Amino acid sequence: MDVYFKDSQAQMTAPIRDGDAILGVIDVHSTTPEAFREDDLRVLVQFTRALEAVTRIIRQAEEQAQIMTENQRLRLEAEINRREIERLSHELTRSGWQDFLNGRRGVTGLTLEHNRLSNQTDWSQALIEASQNRQPVRLVQGDRETVAVPVILRGQVIGAIEVEPEPGQAEAETVEMVQAVAQRLALSLDNARLLEEAQETTAQEQRISELVARFQSAESVDDLLQMALSELSQSLGAEHAAIRLGRPGRQMEGASYA
Repeated sequence: MDVYFKDSQAQMTAPIRDGDAILGVIDVHSTTPEAFREDDLRVLVQFTRALEAVTRIIRQAEEQAQIMTENQRLRLEAEINRREIERLSHELTRSGWQDFLNGRRGVTGLTLEHNRLSNQTDWSQALIEASQNRQPVRLVQGDRETVAVPVILRGQVIGAIEVEPEPGQAEAETVEMVQAVAQRLALSLDNARLLEEAQETTAQEQRISELVARFQSAESVDDLLQMALSELSQSLGAEHAAIRLGRPGRQMEGASYA
């Protein structure tokens, strides 16, 4: 007799399963003896099967919701990482080109006029507007028309190009051509910059290696000091260089080069 149903005279039970796991049991009682027949038991079993199916659907829906939530989290994380990589790429491009141009001794601007090239660094109004607005610019002054396009690399403006097309040239064709050149020029310029920097690094390492070899051949402190100052002056184009041994406020050995 079931302790929870003391007046029970008939009982049917059917487990609720999920695979090999038992989630629960349906327990049916009656106060009438032999109240349940085989048909009643089949109905109960069918009911538990339906309940099991609903339970599986709910569980699968919950699992699917968890998967979707996790996928959404991963997509958001991937987007955050992509934006951070893009930001770092833009920053590296900006700082790399800024340092390169600040330290560059070579050409930073060319002008072609009547089939003659000349080194020029001044910026025309069209070049300035294209660079600042980050988009093509068309200026007309009298009979002269100028089209300028920014040179953009990884979201950073690293320069600008301007042309004065021949009269009658369609503006759209001119802009399209200059933009195509600017896009390809940006990547090629960056490759050339990286190559120049790599070559400069290699040359500097070579100079340092040669200097170390010379240091090892020195026979006195005086010789070493003179070598160091002479090399720094020649390598950096310095008009003044100095070395002091010891600490300030004490009698020191020293050497200077000017």
